This record gives sequence, structure tokens and C-alpha cells, in this order.
Amino acid sequence: MKTDMSLVLAICEGVSGSSRVFGIVVPLLIVGVWALFVWACVFFESEPEERPGLVAVFVAAAAIGGGIFLIPEGVSGHGDYLGRFGLSILVALAIGGLYAVKTEQPVVWRSIGVALAGDVLVPAGLILLLVWGLSLSGSCLD
Repeated sequence: MKTDMSLVLAICEGVSGSSRVFGIVVPLLIVGVWALFVWACVFFESEPEERPGLVAVFVAAAAIGGGIFLIPEGVSGHGDYLGRFGLSILVALAIGGLYAVKTEQPVVWRSIGVALAGDVLVPAGLILLLVWGLSLSGSCLD
């Protein structure tokens, strides 16, 4: 079945251009900045033998932070998500700080930054998906 572009434009006419920009471009920019930060923390001026440890800190913080944020009640909307997010931030700070002390890193912010970036992966990803879905919903997706 061939789709004519004028039909698509007529159907999507009710969705404003600013909501399309907000729904498509802004979340991608946020993900790009976040990924650039993680890349800079892991690979910028770090020794090759430090990199696997920093990736392990990122994965551990993402798993523990996501577990603290989601496990007790899931994404049902019932519960103190802000309090659990604060707890997961404290745990990520502890993971990054302990790794920096254990490995005697000269730059402590690198492991703490990687741990915080891993910790916000699940909550921020869910929020970006919500914003993306709400911004793109309308007659264009019906």
C-alpha cells in the first residue's frame, strides 16, 4: 500500500511543530549530552586499566539505582519515588567514592560522575520516554 505524503500531513495537521521539536529533538539532545558525559568520565584522560572498573561502577550503579527506584512497587505510581531516588543517589555516591578510594584514583569526580550517570539511567530514561510519548501523542499517532 502506497502512502501519499499529503495524507500524512493532513492527518498530522493537529500536532504543532513545537511539540514535535520538543518530543523528538529535546530528548535526543538530553541523551546525547548524557552519553557524552559518560564517555568523557570513562575515556577522557583515564588509564586503559581504569576503564573496565569505571564501566563496572556504571553498571553496578545503574542496576542498584534502578532496583531501588523500581522494585518495591514498580511503575504503578504508588509510593515515594522522590525519596527512593534520593536514596539511590546516596548509594551511587557511596559506590563511586568507595571505588575511588579503593583504587586510589587521582581524580575522584570521575568515578562519582560515572556512578551518578549510571544511577539516573533508569529514572531519567522513564521520564524521557513519558515526555516523548506525551509530546508525540495526538491525531498523528491515532
